[in-house]
Amino acid sequence: MSLTDHMSAGLWTSAWNSSYGNTDMGLAITPKFKYNLYPYSESNQQSLRLQYSLSAKQVGYTNTTIYFKTK
Repeated sequence: MSLTDHMSAGLWTSAWNSSYGNTDMGLAITPKFKYNLYPYSESNQQSLRLQYSLSAKQVGYTNTTIYFKTK
């Protein structure tokens, strides 16, 4: 979602599992904010972006980890 001619915001979500990574179920939600030094009308020719994101994750493990964790 474009907030201004230079700034946008979005939300990234993901879910995964991995037998290799000992993950039974993982969920993450990540809000993101981007600032482009050039206007978006020029983004096909040039862009220089700064991005900030903060992620919250919940992971359930298949087996107990080496740190004796199950979540």
